[in-house]
Amino acid sequence: MLRLLLTINFMLFSISLIAENNNSQVQQQFKSFTAKITGSKVRIRSGADLDSHIITQLSKNELVLVKEDAGDFWGIAPLSNAKAYVFRNYIIDNVVEADRVNIRLEPNLDSSIIGQLKNKDIVDGKICTENNKWLEIAVPSDVCFYVAKEYLTYAGNSTFYTKMQSRKSEVEKLLNSAYFITQAECKKPYDEMLPHEAIDSFDLIIKEYS
Repeated sequence: MLRLLLTINFMLFSISLIAENNNSQVQQQFKSFTAKITGSKVRIRSGADLDSHIITQLSKNELVLVKEDAGDFWGIAPLSNAKAYVFRNYIIDNVVEADRVNIRLEPNLDSSIIGQLKNKDIVDGKICTENNKWLEIAVPSDVCFYVAKEYLTYAGNSTFYTKMQSRKSEVEKLLNSAYFITQAECKKPYDEMLPHEAIDSFDLIIKEYS
C-alpha cells in the first residue's frame, strides 16, 4: 500500500512538473504582434475581465501592440499617452524608498492598481496638478492593458507597430510645425504673407503619410 501511494504521489508530481513546463514554454513562445481595432469605441480595460476598470476607448483601425494571451482578452502595451500615479511619500529624489509601491490609474487610493514599483526603482515623473500628494508617471512598459479578442485582428509583427508609431510621431511634428507657421503668417498683412512653407509641409504629409 505504501509503495502504491508513493507511486501515485510521484506520478502526480511528475504531471504537475510537466504542466508547469508546458505553461512556461507557451509563455516563452508567445511573440508580440501588431493588431488593429475592428470595432467602434472598443474598451481598453485594466484587467482581463469585463468587471475591470475601463481605461479608455479606441476607434476602428487604431493599432495596438499585443504582448500576451489572457484567455478571452489580449494583453496590450500601454498607450503612448497613458499616465499613471504613485503616492509621493514613497518617492525621494526620483528613487522608490519602499517595496511594492502601488501604481494607480488615477491620483487617489480608490483608483485601480495596474502594477507595482520595487524598492530602489528609478521614477521619472512630475507632481500631479489634480492632487499634489501624487506623482504622475508614464505607465511602465511591463504593464498590460486588455482588449477583448473579438475586437482585434492581426495587422503585422511587432516591428510594424514601432514603425507606425514613428510615422505617427513624424506626422504630428509636421502638423504642429505647419500649424504654427500658418498662425504666424495669418498675423501678417496680406501682401507680406509667405504661406509656401506651410503648404509644402501639408503637401509632404499628403504625399508621404496618407
